[in-house]
Amino acid sequence: MSRRLLGLASCGPKQVDVPNVKYLESAEAEKTLTNAGLKLRNVTEREDAEVKLGGIVIEQSVKAGDKANEGSAVDIVISKGLKKSDTVKVPDLTGKTVEEAEAALGDLLLVPMPGEPKASDTVEPGKICGQSAAAGSELHPLDTVTYNVSIGKEKAAVPNVTSKTLTEARDMLTKAGFACDTTTSYSNTVPKDSVISQNAKADTQADKGSVVTLEISLGVKPPDMVTVPNIISYNLSGAKGALESAGLKYTYTGDETGTVVSTNPAPGTKVRQGSTVTYELKSSTPVVPEKTRQELEALDLNRIVWEHGLGSLDSAEIVQYEDENWYMKAVCLDTNMSKHAFYVATNGKVYEADSDGKLKQVK
Repeated sequence: MSRRLLGLASCGPKQVDVPNVKYLESAEAEKTLTNAGLKLRNVTEREDAEVKLGGIVIEQSVKAGDKANEGSAVDIVISKGLKKSDTVKVPDLTGKTVEEAEAALGDLLLVPMPGEPKASDTVEPGKICGQSAAAGSELHPLDTVTYNVSIGKEKAAVPNVTSKTLTEARDMLTKAGFACDTTTSYSNTVPKDSVISQNAKADTQADKGSVVTLEISLGVKPPDMVTVPNIISYNLSGAKGALESAGLKYTYTGDETGTVVSTNPAPGTKVRQGSTVTYELKSSTPVVPEKTRQELEALDLNRIVWEHGLGSLDSAEIVQYEDENWYMKAVCLDTNMSKHAFYVATNGKVYEADSDGKLKQVK
């Protein structure tokens, strides 16, 4: 009886080992199951937090290593997402940080690869200035994109142009990749229109495209007198040009975007050629209307500061804010003796500037 039962058991379905198909592509998984004597039955898709590439097996219905009847079916779950056969458009990495660039590529399942750093005239150091695949071109997921990080502007050696004529110096600087600006001085040793000195030391490395300022000789200082030209209302460059043409040196103070309001010596004064004329630049400023001024000056600032709990009043002045309205600017000291600016309108309302420079009312 026991021999008969043993004989029947040996005639049952053949048992095979279930292979591990996890992390295989679905086609490869089916081939592996077939080779093991099994069948692929149902295939379903599901998003997976770890496996971003689509079509990869993330789960199988029969555990790998278990026994199963030969010819039986196994279900699999594959990841949902881009597949290797899909194409994606390469993003523009220019100007991005390394972290931003790698994240942008990773989102498209492209593999970021750092390349050699490169010089760039337009991209600041530390940001991406080049990439192996052009922005907008198409690649497959898991393709590699090599990026290049900017090391800043290309450097070049500054040529030695001292004692050269201005024409020769400009030509040498241009060929070396530099721009040129000039100032003038009298010299008893350097011929007129030749370079006395340069602000960038010769043979040092500097950014290509940067400006090298040359001090140009006006020749030997003449003994005769010249008249200080009238440069009132001239802008900065116009004042410089007029004084240089008159054989005068110059210094200036004030707002470089403004116009000349005064000179020392005054226009029309006779001075020795090569003398220095100092001029002051000022921008035109709006005048507070008289009624507004009176209303602001009538405000009881100490009371307003106290009622709003702003600390103690340190100083006050009438100012026009960016919104073109006039305010009494009250600078207050808090308990830590730190200064904070508040703006009081004619109606007594108090404002302070937010992080964007916009005024918001203090309740």
